Amino acid sequence: MIGKPLTTVAIVGGGPGGLGTAIALSKLSFLHVTLYEQHPEPREAGAGISLSTNAWKILDLLGASGDVKGGSKSNTHQRNGYTGKVLSISKRPENSAADSRGAIRARRTRLQSALLAQVPEDVIQYGKKLLSLENLEEGGVRLLFKDGTEATADLVVGADGIQSIVRRTLFPDHQLHFTGNTAFRVLVPKSSLSHLPDITHTTAWWWGETGHTYFSDVDDESEHADGLFEITVRSYHEPEIPGRTVAWGIPATNDRVASRVLKFDQRVRDAVDVVPEGQWREFAGFAGPRLEKITAWNKVALIGDSSHPLSGAFGSGATFAMEDGWILARALEQTQHSSQSISEALEIFEKIRSPYYTRMYEHLDESHKTIQKRQKESDDFDKKLQVKIDSFLYGDKDFIYKNDIAKTYVSKNQEYGPQQQKFVPNNSKQAICQTSTVMRRVFCLTKNWTGTHQGAFIQSISVIHFRAADTPYVTNLAMVDSRPSGLHMIKTHSNGCQSSGPNGTHNCLVTELLGPPLCAVLECYEHREETLRPDTVLRSSSQLLDALNSLNQAGFAHGDVSNANVAFTCKNVIGSEEDLFYAIGDPATAAYTNTQIPWSPELPKHLVRFTLWPDWSEAPNEEFRLLDLGQAFPVDNTITSIAQPGDVRSPETFFIGSFNYQHDLWRAGCVIYSLFYQKRPFVAYGREDPFFIRRLIMKLGPLPDKWHSKWEEMQRQHPEDSNKTSLEVMTETFEPRRKAIISSCDEEDGEYEKDEYTDHDYAGLGSLLGVLQGLLQYQPDKRLSTREAASNIYSAWTDYREELET
Repeated sequence: MIGKPLTTVAIVGGGPGGLGTAIALSKLSFLHVTLYEQHPEPREAGAGISLSTNAWKILDLLGASGDVKGGSKSNTHQRNGYTGKVLSISKRPENSAADSRGAIRARRTRLQSALLAQVPEDVIQYGKKLLSLENLEEGGVRLLFKDGTEATADLVVGADGIQSIVRRTLFPDHQLHFTGNTAFRVLVPKSSLSHLPDITHTTAWWWGETGHTYFSDVDDESEHADGLFEITVRSYHEPEIPGRTVAWGIPATNDRVASRVLKFDQRVRDAVDVVPEGQWREFAGFAGPRLEKITAWNKVALIGDSSHPLSGAFGSGATFAMEDGWILARALEQTQHSSQSISEALEIFEKIRSPYYTRMYEHLDESHKTIQKRQKESDDFDKKLQVKIDSFLYGDKDFIYKNDIAKTYVSKNQEYGPQQQKFVPNNSKQAICQTSTVMRRVFCLTKNWTGTHQGAFIQSISVIHFRAADTPYVTNLAMVDSRPSGLHMIKTHSNGCQSSGPNGTHNCLVTELLGPPLCAVLECYEHREETLRPDTVLRSSSQLLDALNSLNQAGFAHGDVSNANVAFTCKNVIGSEEDLFYAIGDPATAAYTNTQIPWSPELPKHLVRFTLWPDWSEAPNEEFRLLDLGQAFPVDNTITSIAQPGDVRSPETFFIGSFNYQHDLWRAGCVIYSLFYQKRPFVAYGREDPFFIRRLIMKLGPLPDKWHSKWEEMQRQHPEDSNKTSLEVMTETFEPRRKAIISSCDEEDGEYEKDEYTDHDYAGLGSLLGVLQGLLQYQPDKRLSTREAASNIYSAWTDYREELET
């Protein structure tokens, strides 16, 4: 099968930002990613690195958090560096409301190793020092390396740090300057400082006029009997020395470091004296003005320190870089089907991340002004130091350290993303089969952002024309279909073929021909004031749950279970062409007559109305099928954006910001609710989010306590609608509805007639209350599994009518 050529991506730099970007981009099947690292082997300079809630969030998304551990103290002390007087104590509990893992200080090498473990083999090329970039007129970028080799890529990501060659090429007028700050760093065995308990028992900053020292564990005591301990000495007013004032770590002598703490407390000097000769490394601080743009040429992006040369002002640069890479991956994923996918992705990336860095610069400017103003008010050193500490510790920096990048993407994507592509799947097995609801519509053609889809039927099969990026996913669909327990997924009759037509050659998937989707049946029954048979409700509910369970067992979550993505079979009308056409109705066609937009070969010459199935009817042998795997993702994955009809959005949309396979459980509950009540569960008519959430509360009860603060914030932004509809909880509406379903059978002229199984059907319907309550749980981990929900039905009901038909 013919697929679209892969988009090539070159990442320059193998630090945390480059590795995180490689992980995020490598999960996208339409990209071919290469990371170029200048060193001959993996290397991470420095000593320790601080990781807070924002770091845990991105490491979770990259799958690397489990291997990152470090030292965490209950308190952090701020001291006068000369007297040792404690000026401030920050309470740092191990568990916080934002993240139970709290804030830690870890070895930089530990983070590096955790990220390297997640990068696929053959992605990294070592010994590739970039010299320059060349913007190719014919498309792409040429990269020239010091070893004489070169490479070309459709997209280049500059992750090469504060002295970025990529940035220098794009913005030659942007200049860095030496800040005068130099850090001397080292890791030593904690046992070597055992005689200095005031140093080792807390994380601490010892402040002086011309510099400060910092002490912290970097190892988890549960892993290491004698872990490492970090000492950093920072000097504020170093002269710039050509050849020595460099950003990377160079050796520093003990005397050189000791001379920077001569006036400090004796405990500080004793700690510095413990370090063996040759262990200190010196890092000069550089910074530069804010970049107006962090993308260029419509095919180059800057991330991390290369995009915001802040000289470690917030101590979270590695996290910023990893967040950048992840956002870039989401943007590329969102625009992958556009003819200008890279430039559009970079625009989204720019709109989300550039304002974030602007906010950081503004915060620094404001803090600097505040410190200068307040320090002029006193000559006392302790008071001046307190002003500096207050600025260092306090102020609103939650936007940095508590940032949840996944939630940020969802909110900013709605604000900045293209309107027709606001919610897109985030998964490594993108688009198992790029089909649409067309597969259940005869004689039709639709077009959406996934490509062009055509359907045609030959008696009992449907031929689906589609454009897919990768053929293995069609095979995966066939694998699901081949499972004995997977009979309630749409059936495939081939792994794909090719078909030539007036609009070119199309990839094809042959499937069974299906009848109407549930949404069409409900609309029709509402118009005719008819009620679904009780055995149809139970049979369809259990078959939907079985289908989802089969899909999970095959390794996938569906992602888009809805009334439009489940359909009934049409076994009773495919015996002859005459019966089939009678059931679906006559096709209505119209010629293309738009005079303002000339017809092109990409458009159909005729428009054909969707089939309405006016003569389809329920029967015990008609089955319920789950279809349309365009939003499917690996069952073990957690994703952050997903397509959702407004009236069936899961609670995690608003209060968690990410989705796993348990999202399907909520959506399955919504479908079963529609089968039972013959209406959607939470109608919001396109109103604001709080309006929808109030419908949830009025039907399901109060939200979990941990969501109350978020809910209160949403209500303040959108005051309650005084004209809201009063809804009743399911426990009050269920039994009247159950009786109505059974009693309606006497009033209708359908095939269902009361018999010896009617009481059994009535009892079986009672099981659906527990199923609905179990699936429509607010918290994903409290929902019934598909197997548990199906068992509830099967333990109360046997499909005797289907057995008789068989």
